[in-house]
Amino acid sequence: PEYIVKVGEAEDDIITYTQAHPPKLIVMGVRGGDAEKGDFLGSTTASVIFNTRVPVLAIPESASDEWLKNFKTVVYATNFEAHDFVAMDKLLKLMKPFETKVICLHVNGGNNGGLDEAMLEGMREALIEKYPFAGFDCRLIHDKDLPKAIDQFIQENNIDVLALTTHR
Repeated sequence: PEYIVKVGEAEDDIITYTQAHPPKLIVMGVRGGDAEKGDFLGSTTASVIFNTRVPVLAIPESASDEWLKNFKTVVYATNFEAHDFVAMDKLLKLMKPFETKVICLHVNGGNNGGLDEAMLEGMREALIEKYPFAGFDCRLIHDKDLPKAIDQFIQENNIDVLALTTHR
């Protein structure tokens, strides 16, 4: 790890530094956010996630000190975008040193459930072929409330990490 102390706007400095010296991962503590507005990330973390191509691990202030030693299950929220396979490649490479299970999760908002099942099965087959070493699964949930569905899945399945990509 590298530590830098600098005066300025945190998100601008982090983004500028990572453009000049691309890391494999940015780790940020999360204190911000506004629960009343439904925000779970502060503006600095959200800005870094949105404006960098580097994976960002945002760790909530309330996470236990033992979290990193004990995480076993990661869920990747997919919407069947072309870049999902690039994101999964990065995620699986980051998770390889750990004994983790990765679950691809798609929440169907009520339309075309059969098509989503076929897409998820195709994704599962492609991932198994490309990553035979990885322990992963693919799941489909039918729910119109995406945030509630993901949160409920996380709670019911003891998920330790939520991975997702940004959409511009």
